[in-house]
Amino acid sequence: LYTPTIFELFQHEYELFEACSVKSINVKASLFDCVIVMVKDLGEWKVSFDLDKKIIHCSCCKFETFGILCCHCLRVFIHMDVKSVPEQYILKRWTKLARSVSLPNVSVRHVVEDSQLTSTQRRRDICPRPMRVVDEASRSQETYTLLSKNLLIYWTRKC
Repeated sequence: LYTPTIFELFQHEYELFEACSVKSINVKASLFDCVIVMVKDLGEWKVSFDLDKKIIHCSCCKFETFGILCCHCLRVFIHMDVKSVPEQYILKRWTKLARSVSLPNVSVRHVVEDSQLTSTQRRRDICPRPMRVVDEASRSQETYTLLSKNLLIYWTRKC
């Protein structure tokens, strides 16, 4: 369903959901307000889930920012016995189907590709990777400090 790169990011979130637990739930009709905590992490995330409409929102805003569901939302889905991710949370642009859709009124050009990766291809390949590192670094002060220090070293040497 997902492209390989996005699947890898989603799989990472799926693996992290096991480190999450539901601290509390407040129920009002079909609306569930949950507080999610993670093992070895001091933070709390607020997840609101409308069971009837299958609408979910997490305070980390990963879906709104990156277009993939976070481990906190996945924990709530599992807790609420939701068997599959609702369609609106599988963005078409991240699926293999997005590649097969043809655009109307676009003239076809024959381009001879260089055997090496183009700048755009390299960017497309590498962009999701730092987000995974940033996500990990944001989970604790120790990893945040380590990443910050190493980024500073990298940029100091590069400039």
